[in-house]
Amino acid sequence: MPPIGELKLIRCGLVNVKTLASHYGMSKSTVYELIKTDPNFPCINTGVKKKFMIDVAKFEIWMSQRTEKQKSVHFAFPLADELMRRFKK
Repeated sequence: MPPIGELKLIRCGLVNVKTLASHYGMSKSTVYELIKTDPNFPCINTGVKKKFMIDVAKFEIWMSQRTEKQKSVHFAFPLADELMRRFKK
């Protein structure tokens, strides 16, 4: 059973890196890499030793926005001008 303080954080919607990683099927190192490289990652540092807590609701929003952004970049259709330039070559 988690300590009382940890239960309060979970009820507030905050989880630690280990819990987030296991719930979403990621490694802890992937979560730490996201924290380090993405300034929009929804986490807070709760200690001197870099103990990060993640807001689950904000994480899900962040993840869906990131997914939509990657979809639009990956599946973006070229503009007509770009297609014409490709075919003229």
